[in-house]
Amino acid sequence: MNKGMDTKNYILYILIAIFIIFIIILFQILYSYNQSVRYVDFGDPSSPNKVCFIAGVHGNEPAASLLLEKLVETDYFSTISKEKRLFIRVLPGVNEFGLALGIRFQNSLFNPDINRTFKGEGQGNISKEMIALTKDIPLIIDFHEGWGFHRIDKDSLGSTLTATKGAVPLAQKLVMNINQIIPNPVHQFMLLDRMCEIDSAFSCYSDRKGKNYILVETSGQNDVQPVEVRQGQVKIILDTVLSNF
Repeated sequence: MNKGMDTKNYILYILIAIFIIFIIILFQILYSYNQSVRYVDFGDPSSPNKVCFIAGVHGNEPAASLLLEKLVETDYFSTISKEKRLFIRVLPGVNEFGLALGIRFQNSLFNPDINRTFKGEGQGNISKEMIALTKDIPLIIDFHEGWGFHRIDKDSLGSTLTATKGAVPLAQKLVMNINQIIPNPVHQFMLLDRMCEIDSAFSCYSDRKGKNYILVETSGQNDVQPVEVRQGQVKIILDTVLSNF
């Protein structure tokens, strides 16, 4: 009798577990189809001079995202876009789920890392939207954060820039300007020549499409530097890029 009851309970638990897994998978599918990239535009879209700033693709790399969220609420971009006759598009927090929880990944079982979904024309809603939003913009600045300092540990991309061929002169200028405020030589930025190491990353996609693309990696994961320090570095990048027009 007890053995029969145990068997029935076991089957019931299995069915409940299957149902829960089904609901989770269904939720993930529905959520992935409803994700969307928020963006803010400044200036005239018909201007030949266009730039896009992207932040928060990885949720555990928040410094640039926090700063851009503040700046889009001020007249910083609107004033510069008018003075320079620029079109500026800002994607301040691509991975809203990850940023809210402080984790790298988005809420997706199938494409958890947004920056590994840029094969072809994108493998998820977020990557497809990013591709569409940057299609007609010739200069892209993509902010990320490394876990260390590249000059100390070559395995970390922290405090580096990587650029496609056409963007190298600007990237060199960025490195020069940002290093002026960094007194410690081992914390200073470097320009790396390793653009397309991960085929499914947005950097590789941009390179394949002939974009002028710069990957900016501050040293920031796990607060290896205070967020204020990283945001100061991001602000210099923004100022330098916009003054270049």
